[in-house]
Amino acid sequence: MFHEAWSQVLEVGVGVTLLAQQIGWFCLVPLLLISGKSELHAWNKATQDRINKVVSILSSIKIVKMLGMTEVVKSQISDSRRIEIDASKDMRWVSVLANASANALGLFTPPITVILFAAFGKSKLDAETAYTTLAILVMVTHPANMVMTIVPRAIASLASFQRIQDFISKPHYQDLRLRLRQGEGATLDDCSRASQPAIELENVDFRLADATNAVLENISLRIDQGSIVICTGPTGVGKSVLALAVAGEVTPSKGSISVITKLTALCVQSAWLSGQSVSDMVRGFSSSSVSHDEGWYRQVLEACCIDREILLDSSTSSGSGHARLSGGQKQRIALARAVYQRCDILVLDDPFSALDQRTQDRVIVNLLSPDGLLRHMHTTVFLITNAARAYPLADRILLLEQRSIKFDGDWSEYLAQSGSLTSYTHEHDGIQAEVDENKQPAVVRNQKQQVIKDDEFDLDRRPGDAAVYGYYLRSVGAFNMIALLSCTALYSFFSIFPQYWLKWWTESKTANDTFYMLGYLVLSMVAWASTSTMLWVNFMKLAPRSGAVLHARLLGTVLGFSQDIQLIDRDLPSALAALCTQIFKLVMQCSLLLTSQKLLVFALPIYAIFIYIVQKVYLRTSRQIRYLELESRSAVYSSFLETVEGITTIRSSNQQQTYLSRTTQNLDLSQRAFYLFLCLQRWLNIILDLAIAVVAIVVITLAVFFTSETSSADVGIALNMVLVANTTLLRLVENWTRMQTSVGAAARLKELEDFVPREEDCAVETFMPKDWPSAGALVLRDLRVGYGSRVVLPNINLTIHAGQKVFICGETGSGKSTLLTAFLRLSTIHHGSIILDNIDITHLSPSLLRSRCFITIPQDAFFQPDISLRDNLDPGNHHSDIEIMTALEKLQLWSYFQDGVSSSFHDDDRAGQVLAQPLSFFPPLSVGHSQLLSLTRALLHSSHHARLNRKPMILLDEPAANLDAEFEDLCSKIIQEEFTEKGFTVCMITHSVKDLRQRVRRGKDVVVRVRDGGVEVVEFEMGKEAVMVG
Repeated sequence: MFHEAWSQVLEVGVGVTLLAQQIGWFCLVPLLLISGKSELHAWNKATQDRINKVVSILSSIKIVKMLGMTEVVKSQISDSRRIEIDASKDMRWVSVLANASANALGLFTPPITVILFAAFGKSKLDAETAYTTLAILVMVTHPANMVMTIVPRAIASLASFQRIQDFISKPHYQDLRLRLRQGEGATLDDCSRASQPAIELENVDFRLADATNAVLENISLRIDQGSIVICTGPTGVGKSVLALAVAGEVTPSKGSISVITKLTALCVQSAWLSGQSVSDMVRGFSSSSVSHDEGWYRQVLEACCIDREILLDSSTSSGSGHARLSGGQKQRIALARAVYQRCDILVLDDPFSALDQRTQDRVIVNLLSPDGLLRHMHTTVFLITNAARAYPLADRILLLEQRSIKFDGDWSEYLAQSGSLTSYTHEHDGIQAEVDENKQPAVVRNQKQQVIKDDEFDLDRRPGDAAVYGYYLRSVGAFNMIALLSCTALYSFFSIFPQYWLKWWTESKTANDTFYMLGYLVLSMVAWASTSTMLWVNFMKLAPRSGAVLHARLLGTVLGFSQDIQLIDRDLPSALAALCTQIFKLVMQCSLLLTSQKLLVFALPIYAIFIYIVQKVYLRTSRQIRYLELESRSAVYSSFLETVEGITTIRSSNQQQTYLSRTTQNLDLSQRAFYLFLCLQRWLNIILDLAIAVVAIVVITLAVFFTSETSSADVGIALNMVLVANTTLLRLVENWTRMQTSVGAAARLKELEDFVPREEDCAVETFMPKDWPSAGALVLRDLRVGYGSRVVLPNINLTIHAGQKVFICGETGSGKSTLLTAFLRLSTIHHGSIILDNIDITHLSPSLLRSRCFITIPQDAFFQPDISLRDNLDPGNHHSDIEIMTALEKLQLWSYFQDGVSSSFHDDDRAGQVLAQPLSFFPPLSVGHSQLLSLTRALLHSSHHARLNRKPMILLDEPAANLDAEFEDLCSKIIQEEFTEKGFTVCMITHSVKDLRQRVRRGKDVVVRVRDGGVEVVEFEMGKEAVMVG
């Protein structure tokens, strides 16, 4: 852009100098009309907000569907889209005015210059002077126009630079942990490693930004090398903050943290997995010497109980986004990755919460027992867990309460002092769970058959066909398209015809200059009015309508396609308008050229064939390069998003340089295609310039040899048409290619709409009473469920009575969640029926089913930080502020949110003010608090259905997995009082022995075990709970 600017300014200077030789001081007239400015900040911000919302929803799309919130998020995204279109209107008006001003320069400069010369010049206006002046004016106004377009581009670039500057100006991450020094002269032979500290915290405070109270205060702690320390405490006390501080991710507001090494392996509470195979994920964060140690790799897999769940080649891909992996499988892979790194310090934040009891016991014993892998490696472990099985294996236990360490000692001391672990740990009956050697692999295998083959799914880079153009043109509207074509046709005629008008003027023998002056101005005015109207239609009508229509069409198919929508919003409408304009202009220019030089009719067909071949080569090559650019750019986006999601794990393992190099490499690859595209454009410029030069030579040759048949005005028209036709032809080919490339976005959207199956397509209209479901009785008959063509549960028969509580147990990966998702139609039902209150729901609309028949609390909570607390809890706006506050108080969350807001809120409407704040306004939610908030939303949802006399079924996927025992008891109490005692049917997946031991009502509730692809109702027996859950 910089080089374009100085070269075009130089062109203007040369053009003005040549113009001065023809018309004197009138050469300064064009310079008085050059101006322009634009801004994109508001539009870009609205676009970014919509993209952020879509990315947030897509990353949790399965949970969104389970919650029955599909229609809610559709509405939210549609609202964001409307805001984006409204925000673009100011920018579109600026674009209309800027382009209209730029067009005025090209359209009014020739008549004003020629009229002033004819009125005040010393010599008579003749054909030679007129057409020479017009030719030079083209040399001035075209680069001047380009300079005007550079101004808004430069301002837009500065706006982008400002966003980048604002981002990089934020405080950088700094690992402020200090390094501990080894004792001088101490070696492993003469000094026990256990006597030396690996982690030291001295008078440390942790305070969140803008918070009045500290999360933790005056924390002093020393952890010796090779020791295993377990940290426990109530939900939200700050355990994760302390773990992240040890890993260097949280900086204390006071005090210091010292470690023996800054290279720390970290396994966070919500498992982050990169988009690689299982083998690459486990090995990828290790040094080169460790990453190729096959023996160590096998040991880690075995210790983390995933050795038999990996294919023999140990390179199984876990699928796009790892959507098919269960929560326990994800946690075990993340745990294996952390252990595999062989770091001296290992920080584990609740890594066992999603594991069933049997797998949990095996992993704990394999890692933490005296013969465990971490003991053998002499690794210093800081572990947060509520699994009581791990406590006797720890060297020390830390209990956090009321922002400080309440207890620090070993297991026996803790038992002697506190008497019990029921406050913060899950019970364990001490029975070693049996290991089923015949357990089937649970990690999803790569299927040899794919539903859609890659080569069929790819658009195979073919040119756009008529169906795609029709698909897009239908979205713009017939009126807008007719208006666009009419305006471009009028503009093309009235911008080219003045050349012929000038011929009549210069050849006129009467002294009627005023008539021709006014005619020249009127023709230019009509041309300018036509192109300005075309710009208004294009920017203010056609582009917003096509973007809104295509967005609405595809929102039900896939909740996001930001890059394609951007092309449709910003590139495709302008490419369509420019293409129509260049086509009409070229027709008019060729018509005038043939009128002035009739013998060119024999040369033009040859020239047309040549141009056709050139554009064919250029179009085919440019489309290939453009596709390569889009594909390489998507790799940059994917790499960046993956890095952002896993930044905590990446930094703790000192892998920043690896991911930086990967992103830089992807960026470099994306620039190669862009550079080739620029080279191709330069090639096109040269070819067309040479071709037009040949036409100019032919025109001059004809004028020389056929002087008797050609006037000076005809020669002037011909040469001027040759000059402008070069630019028109170049713009025509470029805009045709741009149109072909941009219409690829419409092709991708059309393919999504046409070929991606919709959930609603299989729905059958069924009469349903207003109060259905009124009881909640569920019957599964001969049900066969799976994913795609793979069957996971081949033969399910089960009856659940109304008001019953059903506990679903089984090993991790056995199919418990698959059974739950079958109710919600999120897995494939190959055969059988699901009957809810005498209506088969396998043929109902899935969105209706999820919102009306079930209330789901998934394993992973879903909330949107940019919308209010009220809208997160009550998206349908069915409850008053008091009702929402009461629900929060039941889950002991109201004080959490109330304390997190400013005391300046008015007491008379404090509840409404608190609920109106966006979720990001409050202190960050722990995983446990998020789970309690999910239960609050379910309470409100159930009360709304109760008003309508409905009894939807309550589905819970390990609701207490991330809660300590105190909050687990609270959660169970709420489920009992608000759901079970009010007659709701409850179906709950659990790994908790405590759930079975204390909460199964004999003679009423049932325990269902999922095993070997089937389900069986088992009789509850005291003392065999561990066998049931595992």
